[in-house]
Order: sequence, then structure tokens, then C-alpha cells
Amino acid sequence: MSDTAGFYDRLGDAEAETSDEIIPRLVKAGSVFRRRLVSAKRILDVGCGRGTSGLYLGQLLQVEETYGVEISPSNAQVAAQRGVRTVVLDVDREALPFEDSWFDAIFCGEVTEHLVDPDHLLGEIHRTLAPGGLCVLTTPNLAAWQNRIALMLGWQPFNTEATLYHVVGRPRFLQYRESHGHLRVLIYKAVRDVLAIHGLSIVEAGGVTMHDCLGGRLRASASLHLRLLRSVLSVVDSLRKPARSLSWGILVAVSKETRGE
Repeated sequence: MSDTAGFYDRLGDAEAETSDEIIPRLVKAGSVFRRRLVSAKRILDVGCGRGTSGLYLGQLLQVEETYGVEISPSNAQVAAQRGVRTVVLDVDREALPFEDSWFDAIFCGEVTEHLVDPDHLLGEIHRTLAPGGLCVLTTPNLAAWQNRIALMLGWQPFNTEATLYHVVGRPRFLQYRESHGHLRVLIYKAVRDVLAIHGLSIVEAGGVTMHDCLGGRLRASASLHLRLLRSVLSVVDSLRKPARSLSWGILVAVSKETRGE
């Protein structure tokens, strides 16, 4: 097992209690798939974890086959036991083991921020996504309004981490207990531009709130102060529709440009 796989195995064990929750962000992704995709035979969940997201979306779209790729062997084993056709794979450097244009639907939820080389994965998504298919991608937003305030206060922005194993740079009562391995946290314009480079055209984009992204997951990984902060921020978010440029997270749905193929 690689050090990276070991890291995500340990992270998965720490979050096992809440990792099977159907969080609002996933529900929003499902709604986009339903609106934008007439039908789908196969769906791929990139970074499928224990299989929860892929199974939820596969059932929603009534697909025939649900696939997943996952770096953590223990998570992949659980997903496979639940019925996901799972491959243990490091999407940062390995090619997806599927034919060109194989998937009608691809979900890439909170993955790209973990990668050293997101260009590699985005190229593989373009290759394996069928013409007329849809990929829904979500990722944290570096320019979230919460992060703009954090920077003004001289704090490390939320959803960013100084090292792989240590969460520092904010008051202790606002720290997560463990790093989540976030390496590349982008703003909306950067997400849009890099997708275009890889021949993926945005057909719908929106913002998601802190509550949408985390659901109840702070119960297992955060202090009482951080949980209270989440509640306050969720109330603020509920008073305004989160613009994608200021939201806690970004959700985009993309289609494949053929590049003259």
C-alpha cells in the first residue's frame, strides 16, 4: 500500500461513522444529473469511498452498472461488497481502466483538491465520458466569503491545509482534528478555465453551502466551537443564495467537447 493510500485508509476509518450519510451536496448533484441527463446506462464515481455516492446516484438515474475507483483498499472492499464495480486506483497518476466514451455519467465529488496532478484525472474524465454524457464535479472554493474573512483576520483559509498531517494557522478552537489532504483549492474561474483546457464545457454551475458539503460530518471530526461556527455560517448561508464565486464549495456540470475526434 502506498503512503497516500494509507493516509486515506486512516482518514476513512476516522470518518466511517458519517461517511455513509447522504449529504445535501450529493442530493444537489443528483438533481443536476436528473435535469441534464435524459438517461444513463453506466455511472462512474471517482473516489467512491465506501460506495454511498455511486449507489445513490446510480439508483436515482436507474443505471444498469455502477462503477467506482478508490485509492483506499479498505474503502474499495466495502464499496464492492455493496455492489459497486470497484477498482483500487490512484487517479493522480494511473489511467482509468475503462474504454473511451464508456460512461454516460461521471461523479467527481471532492476529489480534485486532493491531487498533485488534477490535469491527469481531467484528461481521463474527458476520454471516458461519452458524447452527450454528463460529469458533475464538486470542490471547495478558495474564494468563499468565509475564507475572505479568515484571510483578513490573518488565518489559514478553511478547507486548506499547510501539511498533509497537521492542520495549523487558525485558532485552535477552529481547527479540524485531522488533515483531509487538500492540496489544490481553487476559485471558480480557475475551475472553469482548467476544465476548458481539457475539453470539458460547463453546462451548469452553482454554489453549495458549508452545510451542503459537510452535512453531519463535523460531529466526528470537530470541536464544539467549530460545530457552533458551522451552525452560524449555515444560518447566514440560508439567508442568501450562495453565488458560486463566494460559496463554500463549487458545483459544476460539464459535457464533453469532441476535439474533432
